[in-house]
Amino acid sequence: MHHRGFGYAGVYKRRLKIFLGIVAVLFLALTARLAQLQLTQGEEFRREAEGALRTVRLLPAARGAILDRRGRVLAMDRRGDNFCLDYRFIAGDERWRQYQVRRIARERNIDIDSAEEVFREREERTWAVARKLADRRDQDLDEIVQRIVRRTQRIREIVGQPVEEQTRAHPVITGLEEATAVELKGRLDEMVGASVLPGHVRYYPYGEIACHLIGLTGPVSSEMQQQLNSRLAGSDREVRLRDSYHDDDTLGIAGIEKMCEDILRGRRGYRQVRRVNRQEQVLHQVAPEPGRPVHLTIDIKFQKELTELLTGQGYTGSIVMLSVESGEVLALVSVPTFNLNDYRRNYGDLIGDDVYLPLMHRAVGGLYPPGSTAKTVSALSALDHGVISQDATISCAGRYGGDGPACWNPHGHGPLAVIEALQRSCNVYFYEVGDRLSIGPLSETFRQMGFGERPGTGLPEERGGLVATPQWVRQRRGRSARRSDAWFIAIGQGMISSTPLQMANAMATIARDGRFVSPMVSLEGGLSRVRRQVDIDRGYFRTVRQGMFRVVNQPHGTAHSVFRSAPELRGVCGKTGTAQAPPLVSDGQVVRQGNMAWFIGYAPNDNPKVAFAVVVEYADDGGSRVAGPIARDALRIYYSDRYEHLR
Repeated sequence: MHHRGFGYAGVYKRRLKIFLGIVAVLFLALTARLAQLQLTQGEEFRREAEGALRTVRLLPAARGAILDRRGRVLAMDRRGDNFCLDYRFIAGDERWRQYQVRRIARERNIDIDSAEEVFREREERTWAVARKLADRRDQDLDEIVQRIVRRTQRIREIVGQPVEEQTRAHPVITGLEEATAVELKGRLDEMVGASVLPGHVRYYPYGEIACHLIGLTGPVSSEMQQQLNSRLAGSDREVRLRDSYHDDDTLGIAGIEKMCEDILRGRRGYRQVRRVNRQEQVLHQVAPEPGRPVHLTIDIKFQKELTELLTGQGYTGSIVMLSVESGEVLALVSVPTFNLNDYRRNYGDLIGDDVYLPLMHRAVGGLYPPGSTAKTVSALSALDHGVISQDATISCAGRYGGDGPACWNPHGHGPLAVIEALQRSCNVYFYEVGDRLSIGPLSETFRQMGFGERPGTGLPEERGGLVATPQWVRQRRGRSARRSDAWFIAIGQGMISSTPLQMANAMATIARDGRFVSPMVSLEGGLSRVRRQVDIDRGYFRTVRQGMFRVVNQPHGTAHSVFRSAPELRGVCGKTGTAQAPPLVSDGQVVRQGNMAWFIGYAPNDNPKVAFAVVVEYADDGGSRVAGPIARDALRIYYSDRYEHLR
């Protein structure tokens, strides 16, 4: 028995030694691994551990101001209240939700089940308030919330660590009216996850004046975001963090706000912090860079007075005034207008108005038949191609070719040379000009003068209009060009259309003896200026100018009666136009009809300083009686002591 027990004890000792050996081996392996991690990967793990406690906060950049030529502020960022929702509320964070329930239970001294019910009531009320605010502005709340979530996720991906956007309140409805903000602040206790916080809103001190030119900002669409961010492909993390567009960012969507987006936007900053003993420590900070200002060439007070010339008489249309010397736009009026500060709230009504089209920038995007104003260019083309001379006459008996189209004067004008034909605006004379030229050479001259192409300011609303060529007629009409096509183009009807800015710039080109300069609306941004000499003898420009001088300053001129009452404006050169246009039909009903009434020109004759174009839509009379008086009054304002700096 004794030897058997000793045997068991020996086995036990051997097993214990084996076990302890195994433990020792494991301990040594663990120690070696810990040493390896500490020595070779310790720094990496420390960085990961610290990273988990770090947060990146984005610092927004203020958008640059838009100023007129005298430094008056036309658009700026200013403080405004926003209705905000906590990201954790939006994302349905369960931990945050349970914390809010427990807080309600403590504050109201109720049990958890009752607190849950209170939370649900507040949750429903919060969404109801947010939806009501969004509906009031015709905005899609669901889309707004989705943009916030997408933006936060994208920032998290760029940074590669937690970001403040995951724990802060996000603006849902921006730029609250003061009364609305006060009301909401008094109701916050009835909601959950909601707050009213200060922010920045775009503010336009002059409201509706120059609204189309100044333009608009709005949310960046997913398509535009992808397009803009593709420019940053391959950039480092900091560049993408500061310059990329996110779902709830804003950008320029019209006018100067869009044209000069890269100048106005600025660069956001960021701050990297970490929490140490419940205290925040700033590890790294890059300050935001505010957007740069953009200076326009217009004088906003001059623009305001010209706008009132149209609105005061209930007209819709446009007034454009340019510096002949520099090509700078002094005024770019489009009526009707809309208030830039109320745009989002009134968007539904504005976009739904298919009768007066208040959102259309008529000065650069409204396409009109130019009517008899086109005779100035037709005369240049005929002189240049040698189909008429300055002294040779064409006789008008009231109708072209006996049974052809009529002149506006049914009794005819008799024999006329080109200067007299411009003075009296004889249709028959220019039907013959078109017939002798044909559509090809005629369209070539119009294009040299800037028609059929965008004027070149860089404004996104610019349109080039139409000057039909033989190729265009074949492609679009499926036929060869006819003689009658050239007849009507020569008098500004048919297959030709232009914008007021094109007409004003053509007048500036004539005043400069054929030196074409693309117009400019901004000292920063925009397109490179185009400068060229039109390939027409300068003497022919002088001939056309003589005809335009007679239009205003001699009897039988179509605008003589209008300017006879303004002796201080002697020296104005102009051309009237009365263009036929089809009636405007809406819902099967004719809602507007009449002529497109034009008056274009430059002044003064001996030393041209300003070129202009006025068009009145659906007028009940011709250009001399409707557009002429407006141009006269606009020139009176221009020559007043208030605007000596424009000359």
